Amino acid sequence: MADVEFVLSKRGGSILCVNNFIFHKKNAKQDGVEYHYCATHNCKATARVKNGKLTGLLEDHDHPNDQCKIKRLKFLPTILKRVTEDPHARLSKIYRCVLSRFIILCKLFIFFDSIYHKILYVISIAHMNSKHH
Repeated sequence: MADVEFVLSKRGGSILCVNNFIFHKKNAKQDGVEYHYCATHNCKATARVKNGKLTGLLEDHDHPNDQCKIKRLKFLPTILKRVTEDPHARLSKIYRCVLSRFIILCKLFIFFDSIYHKILYVISIAHMNSKHH
């Protein structure tokens, strides 16, 4: 099952995120179906959405996911939400709290992403060596 969410863009629009990949809207039909393409240049992944629900997905990504970019997109709305929830809290305290969570999540992502790429490298070397024997 796909993890689907819409994130607020810097300009106030809506960005489709599926399984930690960012998609841009290509076009929309009159019947409410929207067609999206992966935000990474030359990636062939596409998604189809109707009434806010994912109805089709071609996950043909050739790149790491956009988890840190998505976290950055959520950063300002998270601060704004915290300020509206507690208008008497100091903004600097809210900012530091949200920022520390953001940094921790990104460091974890970078750590696991680097391990993933090292594993792929080792597998590819082992595969190449097995072909030569």
